[in-house]
Amino acid sequence: MVRDTRGISLTEVMITIFILGLVFALGPSLMTQLSRLFILNRTRSELQRETRTTMNMLLLDLRQSSSKTIYIDRLDADQPYYSRVSLKLSDGTQVEYYQNGRLFIRKTTPPGGGGSGTLTLTDSLKLFVICQPQSDSHNYFRLGLTLEKGIYEGKYKSIHMASDSVFTPNG
Repeated sequence: MVRDTRGISLTEVMITIFILGLVFALGPSLMTQLSRLFILNRTRSELQRETRTTMNMLLLDLRQSSSKTIYIDRLDADQPYYSRVSLKLSDGTQVEYYQNGRLFIRKTTPPGGGGSGTLTLTDSLKLFVICQPQSDSHNYFRLGLTLEKGIYEGKYKSIHMASDSVFTPNG
């Protein structure tokens, strides 16, 4: 008797259907998880970049100013206390950082008052705080910056950066 070995058996078909069923059942869940991971990592990277850039710019301006020209207040009654700082750089440029809702804005006015410029540093600001710690010296300041972005399904990713003490040497 000669056996015909062409074709596939019922067992092979069932195993193939089972494997394909697993792939189709787990595929969408796996893709959703990978997409969420990608969004989370991208958002984290964006927040870190925005926070570092904003904090570095603010620290640089504080160090180039005189503590006698630094004024801390708030933009209006809707904003938190200590959410605006005005300062004058050593070259005479007037700089103002302030929170306006979720925006963090840097406004510069060159000496003589002409041609002021406004730059939105981030649109993800949750909180900006600047204050002077209890100290005998008025040359020290503390900064706090919290940024927050939505990621998915009503969830948010936040990052907070604070400086312990910033010294303004031009006091």
